[in-house]
Amino acid sequence: MLHGKDSKFDPFMTLLAILSCSRGNFEEEEKKRNVIGLSARSKCLVLCEIVDSCGTDSPDTFTRIAERLASEWSTDTVKRYFTVAKKLQAQPLTMDALVQLEFVHGRSSSLDGITALRSLMSLNLDDADAAFIATWL
Repeated sequence: MLHGKDSKFDPFMTLLAILSCSRGNFEEEEKKRNVIGLSARSKCLVLCEIVDSCGTDSPDTFTRIAERLASEWSTDTVKRYFTVAKKLQAQPLTMDALVQLEFVHGRSSSLDGITALRSLMSLNLDDADAAFIATWL
């Protein structure tokens, strides 16, 4: 676990290493998303699982995760991904639409990057409207 120093293998470090592959401005994200194996939706959900496994979503948890990423992400970035993940989990129709979008268009889908996904989720639309936008975007 994140706080266990005695274990030789830390399964969460593997997940955190995957998450650390995308950071920076939009242009950097566009370059990196062509080679990384996870969409923004997937990264958000993995990060949410990591935070949930810690038992709390306190500021200290976000700080510890950011520290384990060896300064690849700031605490605010971790919070942003976690917030998007929680919104996605609360909207199953939108989640299904995003999965279908990824299936059809792969990494070239319009909502593959965190910038576009975060923009959609910050509109605070109801599930059906957000799913409609994801489907027809």
